[in-house]
Amino acid sequence: MAVILARQKLLDKKINYQRGVEDFDFGHFFLSEEGETPHSYGSAPEENFTAIPVQERLDHKNWKARVSAYEELAKLFRTSVEDSDFRRYEGSLKKIALDSNAVAQESGLTTLIQFVENAPDPNRTKNVVVPAVVEKCLSSTRAGTKAKALELILLYVEVDSADPVIEDVLPGLDAKLPKLVATTTNVLTSIIRTFGIKNLNVKPLVKKLPPLFGHSDKNVRAEANAMTIELYRWLGKAIMPSLEDLKPVQQKELTEAFEKLPDERPTPQRYLRSQQAEMAAAAAAAEAGDGGADDAEAEKKKMPEVDAQNPSDPVDVNAKMEKNFYELLASKKWQERKEALDALLVLCNSPKILDSHYSELVGALGKRMADTNINTVIVAANCLEGLARGLRDSFNKYKPSVAGLVMDRLKERKVTVVEALAGALNAMYSTIRSPSKVETVKLLCQTLILQGLIDDADATVREATAEALGTLMKLLLPRQLPLLLYTDKLHAAKKSKLLRNQPPLDKALVQSGKSTPTGSQSEHKPSVSPVDTRSWHDQTQDAPPREAAPAADKEDEAPERTIHGQVKKPLGKAPCHVIHQETR
Repeated sequence: MAVILARQKLLDKKINYQRGVEDFDFGHFFLSEEGETPHSYGSAPEENFTAIPVQERLDHKNWKARVSAYEELAKLFRTSVEDSDFRRYEGSLKKIALDSNAVAQESGLTTLIQFVENAPDPNRTKNVVVPAVVEKCLSSTRAGTKAKALELILLYVEVDSADPVIEDVLPGLDAKLPKLVATTTNVLTSIIRTFGIKNLNVKPLVKKLPPLFGHSDKNVRAEANAMTIELYRWLGKAIMPSLEDLKPVQQKELTEAFEKLPDERPTPQRYLRSQQAEMAAAAAAAEAGDGGADDAEAEKKKMPEVDAQNPSDPVDVNAKMEKNFYELLASKKWQERKEALDALLVLCNSPKILDSHYSELVGALGKRMADTNINTVIVAANCLEGLARGLRDSFNKYKPSVAGLVMDRLKERKVTVVEALAGALNAMYSTIRSPSKVETVKLLCQTLILQGLIDDADATVREATAEALGTLMKLLLPRQLPLLLYTDKLHAAKKSKLLRNQPPLDKALVQSGKSTPTGSQSEHKPSVSPVDTRSWHDQTQDAPPREAAPAADKEDEAPERTIHGQVKKPLGKAPCHVIHQETR
């Protein structure tokens, strides 16, 4: 019985299968690549999708239906001025950017461009659309798609500012696909080139340079090279400390590229809408003021207001510093200290810095002068230079607390360190007000004319001058020769008088404000011998000859030395160093 039931089931399945084959429409089996269902083997007539509502076409499985919706929306965005027409389709913009069909995706980007150009407030969609464009459009194989994606991103920058857009673009640099990393780098370079750096924070970009230069793909490295050159056009040498971790070959290539750049200052190719409004207002004011000036003159008047190097807007360094700056600056890892200083250097290189309370910052930078890592010292010195030049006269109150620390590090032998320190000191000196400079020069002049006072008619003045110069020579010691340049022209007799008027070393230390050596060692140690200028300046033959000692009278002559009645020869002449010691 069981066998009969099993056979009956198999027979029923066979009958049902045959019926299914007979009823199956093989015309529906041959589906097109894009999901179409032709009813014949020939070319099917084009289907008209205009009768379908736009929202339904946006979600349609047929890519042609979606394209028709994109085209209709682009026309609507181009002509409409109603905010409701834009708000209605904001939820579909991300899906348009992520369209799986290449042709439909490119058409959808045109629609998105029209939306951003004409929407009353396109910023509402920026955080949704830009990441989708970076993820799916920048890696497209179609050149038109990539070009439109770049234009869309630039439009989002134009309607607001660069920093929020860059924040959404940066994740593309961490993608696993090298092609996407290279294209993302190119987009960032285009943002810098198009809008400049006045309203752009370059720190996140500079931080990404070393990983890009170390990428295994040559196209990524080439794009990183291009972005670095573009940054150098705007930042100048301020970017150099951030490139020290690159390979020597890469640094050499960049240096050669930097030298080929033109000297003229770069200007933005496009401006933010806020800047465009300011330019339009300035142009209208200029036209109303001069009765219709020509466009060239109006352009000259309005351009400085938006120029990237315009110093009219001072930068508050304290307000823009990283919150953990001092924590990073005190880190045991020199890389973290340098990274914190690199970020600060970007702010300190502003043409004009807001006068604020920078005592803590200047003190922290001064401590970095004793840093064991020379890279940190260089960047810290560059920050001090930038602060001094940006604050100008306002930096005078900080100079006493840091100038000495900078000078103490001048013992460094590295040329790059010395150059950075010298730049900081020069910038500090340039902040001295003119009256202070005059007084400084007067003081130096008064010091140098001491040699003229040694000829004064008043004996008291001559004695005081000789003692002053002698004290200075005693403190400088024979190895310090600059003072001798001002005493070489003195007459030999006056020079001898000058040397005789040198006070003891302990008295000279007291006169100079230095502490006297402890204990009685100063009493037993011989004083520093006077300097023989002839030996230092190779003028032995020009010096006046020594006068012969006067002959002693006969009665004063010492008796000849005899031993056991034999006359012995007189003792030989004492060594010159003994004579020299006795003459002292």
